[in-house]
Amino acid sequence: MNMKNFNNKGAGTFSVLVIIGFIVVIFFMWPSIGPYLGITPIKTTTVPPTEGVVASGITYPSSITPQSTFGVSFLLQNNLNGKVASDIHLCLDNMGLFTLSSGNRCLTVPSLFAGGVLSESYTLNSPPVSAYGNIPYVQTLGYYINFSYASSSVQSLQFVSSNPSGTIPFPQTNSFDTTAGPLSITSSAQQPVVYGQDAQLNLNLKNVGNGIVIGLVNIVISMNSSLINMTSASNYGFVPTTYANGTVAFSASRYLGQTGLSLILPVVLNSKEESKLSTSGVPYITSNINFHISYAYEEDGFFDIKLLTQ
Repeated sequence: MNMKNFNNKGAGTFSVLVIIGFIVVIFFMWPSIGPYLGITPIKTTTVPPTEGVVASGITYPSSITPQSTFGVSFLLQNNLNGKVASDIHLCLDNMGLFTLSSGNRCLTVPSLFAGGVLSESYTLNSPPVSAYGNIPYVQTLGYYINFSYASSSVQSLQFVSSNPSGTIPFPQTNSFDTTAGPLSITSSAQQPVVYGQDAQLNLNLKNVGNGIVIGLVNIVISMNSSLINMTSASNYGFVPTTYANGTVAFSASRYLGQTGLSLILPVVLNSKEESKLSTSGVPYITSNINFHISYAYEEDGFFDIKLLTQ
């Protein structure tokens, strides 16, 4: 064996081990040495399922001297189990005697994916003592976040013949939310539904977050039109759109209201499917109804900074 090559390989292996050891030390020591380097690691929190985009952390000085420049940083976080948030606006409010060093009080973020974390910062100036009479006081700064969001849910419906044979699976009568967000979707229906009768579908939307809905809520209810359909959709303000794959989507825009929104919608089994239940010995037919709502939402908050005299 060539001793030179052996030594080179040994040196290379040793270097790799040193680098790996260095990375391991940095990983475990980072919380201690990071602040000394002027670098603060991003800390995330678990966003409750009733929220969309939140300020999971705000960094600011508890007190500030007159005629000083200081920073305020926000950590925006989107719910891991939610949807992509879009048209996000973070705005400072109730600034009092504080002024912006530069830029606007509203920052815009085009989008933030589910589970995404983003840091946004402001630079502000404190006033001279002459502006507030040389008397210490506390300024309560405000902020608000508004964004566009969506939530989804699924409801299963089961139709049976008037004289079913065999064991019939009994699905959930209530729907379940498939995404997190400040607007919850629940629905229910008396099941199973005997063929030839409408299923009375109860749909409920409720604001379970800490903010308010801005404007209208856009509702889309989709289903397999070869199996089921919503009768008299226009009477309830829904406009149908049929797609090439056989899906029909019923769309409407509604105000949520302070107590939420409740709708009772009639759903009927397709006549061809009804004949299967009555003549072909098919014991039951199950089909899903999908709910999708999109909306604009706003949350706000406050924090205090003490303005000193010197």
